[in-house]
Parts: sequence; structure tokens; C-alpha cells
Amino acid sequence: RRVLFRSLNGSTPNATLDANGNMSMGGTSYLTIPVGTTAQRPSSNTTGMIRYNTDLGYPEYYSPLGSLWLPFYTAPTYTIDIMLVGGGGSGGTGAQNYGGGGGAGGLIYIPTQTMQPGNSYSIVIGSGGSQSSGGTIGYNGANTTGFGLTALGGGAGGTQGVAGGNKGGSGGGGGYALSGGTGIQPVQSGNSGTYGYGNNGGDGNTSPNGGGGGGGAGAVGYTANPCNGGAGKDMSSYFGTSYGASGWFAGGGGGSNQNGYPTPQGGQGGGGTGTLYNSNTQTPGTGNTGGGGGAGGSSSPVGMAGGSGIAMIRYFGAQRASGGTIYSYGGYTVHGFT
Repeated sequence: RRVLFRSLNGSTPNATLDANGNMSMGGTSYLTIPVGTTAQRPSSNTTGMIRYNTDLGYPEYYSPLGSLWLPFYTAPTYTIDIMLVGGGGSGGTGAQNYGGGGGAGGLIYIPTQTMQPGNSYSIVIGSGGSQSSGGTIGYNGANTTGFGLTALGGGAGGTQGVAGGNKGGSGGGGGYALSGGTGIQPVQSGNSGTYGYGNNGGDGNTSPNGGGGGGGAGAVGYTANPCNGGAGKDMSSYFGTSYGASGWFAGGGGGSNQNGYPTPQGGQGGGGTGTLYNSNTQTPGTGNTGGGGGAGGSSSPVGMAGGSGIAMIRYFGAQRASGGTIYSYGGYTVHGFT
């Protein structure tokens, strides 16, 4: 004896079930199986049960060997694009007249990294270098780490008569007549010209007098008047403008300049404003951009703090991962970690 199942319009048979319980199916449609989370698995399990697990993203079956639910096949992978930015360095003090701007945190952007569902990853966001005072140079920013990658903290801004700018993701600017620091993010193993970004800080200037701007992810810090910080990188096409300075990250901090000349500006991407010899215009790097802090001058010697770093990932389509602040942009799901 045989049971015949027909399609809704009564035409071609879609499935048959014989007396032995064997089913054969035809057609080009589909079979719907039970769908639920891991917590919703049946409390009484029987060999041969099948279902789709929405937590794990694949169909599974119950096996009496070990009394386990097992996947039908390896879970499907997907790819993510990753951006990490280290914390920005703080500006050098102006107690010796002219300080250098803080270097921006190094920026990493690496696309199409294969991820396996069900894995967890630790992400550490680097803080910005602390405010400096008392005739010292600034402080380097802290590293941002995740997915086996390290975005280096930005180099500290130097101080006239004390030291030049420190090396870092991007280098700090040098104080008056002193060298800027080296941007070392691009020369880390694997970073060069591929996915690591950072530049040198500007040297301190002697005519007119001034401290160099901090390096940015997209450009070196300025040496000549007005000693601006180097520009960062525009990542808005990947992550939109909800984060960073309207989608820009890792701008260098502005240096210092002689009176009567323009005030040094921070690099686009969160770099802090610098100052003139007898002014008080310096500002810190913007938080969660990795921007360098602005330098101090003679009458306002404090070197400002660098901005904290950030980590962001994106993947195409609907949300598949958890963690951070989640939003959609350009067909991608984006996760921001601050």
C-alpha cells in the first residue's frame, strides 16, 4: 500500500510514503524542518531527530553515540573587514617654550578576514597618552589589540631642550629645533603598505620658531609654519560617519608656533589644536579617534592628552555577531567598540 502526496494544485506528485515508512520526494520546492535555539532543543531526545539551530546557524541531528546534538556539516564561515586604531600620544609641554604635537595612534584596516561562527574574540581599546606638564615630553598612547592584530599607540610630542618626538603608530612632533618621532605602524611585520598606516612627526622649526605637528595615519606632521598635525584617514565609505570625526580617524596633534603666525591645527581625524607661544588654544585629541593631543607653548605649557582608540568590524548582510554598538551602513552590519 502506498500514500501519494500531491501538490496544492493537484498536479505532479511531490512525495510518496510506502508501507515500510520510506518517503521519496520530488519537485523543486523545499522541506521545512523544526527551527529553534539551543535552549529550545527537545527535553527528551530520540535518535534521528533533526532541527535547525538558530544560535549556531546550521541544521543538527541527535546522535545516540555520546548523546549529542551534532551538525550536519561544518558551520558556514563569513568574512569581516577590521579596523583598529591605537590611542593617540599627548602633546609635549611648552615649559621650554615650544612643544611638539602628539602622534596619532596607528591605524589598521584589513578586509575579508574569514571568521567561524561560535568563536569569541577579546578586543582591548588603547587609551590616549596622559596630559603632560612640568617641562617633560608627552606620553605615548596605548595599543589597541584584537583578532591577532595590534594598532600601536601614537608617539609622544617632544619638548624644546628636553627631547624630540617619540616613535609610535604615528610619531610625535619634535620640540623647537628637535626631530619628530618615527611612525612605525607601517613597518611592523605584515603592515607595510598593505594594511598598516602611520607617519612621522614633524621636526621642530627654527624660522619662525615652533614645535612640529604630530604625524597622522594619512600624512606626516608639518615642520614649517604653521606646524599642523598630519591628516588621518577617511574611513566613512566603510563605516559611515557615526564614529570618528565624521568618519575620519587618527589625525596628528597640532604643534606650537611663534606669535603673529597661524595657530597650528590638528590633523583631520581627531587631532587636537596646538598653540602659539603666548596663547592657550591647545586641545586634547578627540576620544575614540586615536587623535594626537595638541602641544603646549611658553605661557600655557601643558601638553594635551591624546584621544582614545577604537575598533570596528563590518560584514555584509544582516547581523550575525554580537558585541559593541551595532548599526547598519551601506548594506553592511557594523560593530563599534570604544
